[in-house]
Amino acid sequence: MSRAKCLPLLIAVGALVSRCGGPPQPNTSAYSSSKKLEKVAALPAPKGGIVLTLILDQLPTDAIERLRPVLDSEGYMGALMAGQGLHFERVRFPYANTYTAAGHATIYTGYAPTRHGVSANAVWDRLNQSVVSAYSDSQHAVLGTNGTTAGPGRLRLPTVADWLYHERPADKSRVVSVSLKDRAAIPGGGRHARDVYWYEADLCGFTTSTYYHRRKPAWLEAWQGEDFVRAYLEKPWSPLKPEAYAALGLVDDRPGEGNYQGLGTTFPRDLKTLTKPCSAIRATPAGGPLLLDFALNLAKERGLGQGETRDFLAVSLSHTDYIGHIFGWDSVEYTDNLVRTDRDVARFVAALRELTTVEVVLTSDHGALALPEALGQPFGRIGPQALATELNRVLEAEGLPAAVANFVPPYVYLDEGAFEAKDHPQIIATLLSALQSREGIETAVFVGNGAIRTPASQGIAVAPAEADTAADISPALRAQIAAGIEVAPQGDIFVVPARNYIVDAEPQTHSGTSHGSPFSYDTDVPVFVDSPRIKAGACSEVHSMLRVAPTLLWLLGVPHMISGEPLSSCSVAEPATP
Repeated sequence: MSRAKCLPLLIAVGALVSRCGGPPQPNTSAYSSSKKLEKVAALPAPKGGIVLTLILDQLPTDAIERLRPVLDSEGYMGALMAGQGLHFERVRFPYANTYTAAGHATIYTGYAPTRHGVSANAVWDRLNQSVVSAYSDSQHAVLGTNGTTAGPGRLRLPTVADWLYHERPADKSRVVSVSLKDRAAIPGGGRHARDVYWYEADLCGFTTSTYYHRRKPAWLEAWQGEDFVRAYLEKPWSPLKPEAYAALGLVDDRPGEGNYQGLGTTFPRDLKTLTKPCSAIRATPAGGPLLLDFALNLAKERGLGQGETRDFLAVSLSHTDYIGHIFGWDSVEYTDNLVRTDRDVARFVAALRELTTVEVVLTSDHGALALPEALGQPFGRIGPQALATELNRVLEAEGLPAAVANFVPPYVYLDEGAFEAKDHPQIIATLLSALQSREGIETAVFVGNGAIRTPASQGIAVAPAEADTAADISPALRAQIAAGIEVAPQGDIFVVPARNYIVDAEPQTHSGTSHGSPFSYDTDVPVFVDSPRIKAGACSEVHSMLRVAPTLLWLLGVPHMISGEPLSSCSVAEPATP
């Protein structure tokens, strides 16, 4: 396809997008009651109160199953698992590219990336030749930064917050969304919320973008600065339950653990001596109180739950992900942080319940592989830049131009000139063959116009029906890949890592672990529902993550047109359309 022509594509959800333009525009027709799909009736909601989502970034079902003995009744999940809530043990994301941005967008829209349009944490900016956030929009400046932008433009579908706003404008229901990451806060707030904030390490505090506020609110200054952050790092970090952790077989200082910002690999840790506290705090238990204090203060300031209708509060705790990446979820560090975070969350929910009625859905945006060195199985790490360099060498060895611009998971991006070159078909076929045969790669597909193209079909000019005959991808994996690719793909070749192989990612490369695969250790997470209107219990069946958004809207009392059924009991509904 010629990138110069930028031909628009008409996609199923009814919006025109450009194959090589900027972020797509919202699909406003999704709100239309004239659509054939009728609105789903909502559970009548009591007056006032808050529906709260708590997302613990990187909380695999595997982690909960192994670490459950140390999650006691002082913690929130510990209490829910003891019979105070409804626990869905295994809820599955239906796509292959299990990343934070995609996960949060799926949780809040009720659809997979193929519909909501967010497939990766970061994308390759072809114009500026740089890697940018998935929510970078080149229009709305992140307040306090130099050149960074952010906004919800890439979201193609309404979120929970948008459905709430459509049913009850801002004068009736309020929305607040906060996180340590922009890619977690933005989908929680959707397109209409104003109170959407995230943490920027370079600013040493919380901020937002001009999409939400033209200038930084005066009160936000109090939540910034190194002194503000250091106040959360006064206490040393030592294990709360060393004997209990040892009983689970957890060992401190294992091969493969990372050393991020001087945190080291062993306990105890004197957090007061950190030389870069503004970035390091995200990888310590202090990251939890930092965010939860901010969220509680904002909830009080905005009077959440005090009106006639339900308000929505979205909180995504990112420090669990940083710690998981660096040390692995099967480490003493991750386990101790999970115990502490569980207690922090219990205190946070209790504080909110002193103000108003609160119903809660707690889940995660993805799982993760355990620390690879501890698996006792073949494993490997794939460096993005190293893979891009390797692929260019393969092309040059075949007498072809070095056409790979970058590898930003899950996509290999090609130079613009590659699409005009007469040997473009050979470039694609050579790259697909090299990736398919490379150790650590499960499969790779060339994407364009919605078709999946593989080496078995020569990787070029294949009609969708013809591509379906390719025998080298199982039907299940094909469905996961298709669900993960947006209609107008950002990149050119979709890469799926093999089992027990990870693509190196921040904050720590060449060590630690990651996620982003179609395997159950990445796709399966728990969901907890805490509401007096729902019977407590435990559900062991596999459920779909596409049901979380309908659950939130059901609790909010908001009708919608999302196809999934609410998670209100252990009954397994028909699988929702990705």
